[in-house]
Amino acid sequence: MQKLNFKNNVSETLLINVYMRHLDFKDRGPILNDPFSSAVVEQIDYDFAKFDDARLSKTGTVIRAKFFDDETLRLAAELDRPIIV
Repeated sequence: MQKLNFKNNVSETLLINVYMRHLDFKDRGPILNDPFSSAVVEQIDYDFAKFDDARLSKTGTVIRAKFFDDETLRLAAELDRPIIV
C-alpha cells in the first residue's frame, strides 16, 4: 500500500473523483460500475473518510464522469483515428 503525501489542498482534491467513482461502484445500482476505481482506492494509504458525507459531491462527480465517459466512447466510435487525452 502506498502512502500519499500532499503539499497542498489543491493536489489532494485529485483523489475526490476516484473515491466518488469507488463509492458509486459499491452502490447497489452503480451508474459508472467502475471496478478499477475500487482497486485504486484500496491500494492507497489515505483517510478517505472526510469525503464520506459529501453525497451531493458524489452525485455531481458521478454524473459528470458518466457524461464524459459517454461522450468519449461516442467520439471514439465516430472518428477514424481519434486522439483522446
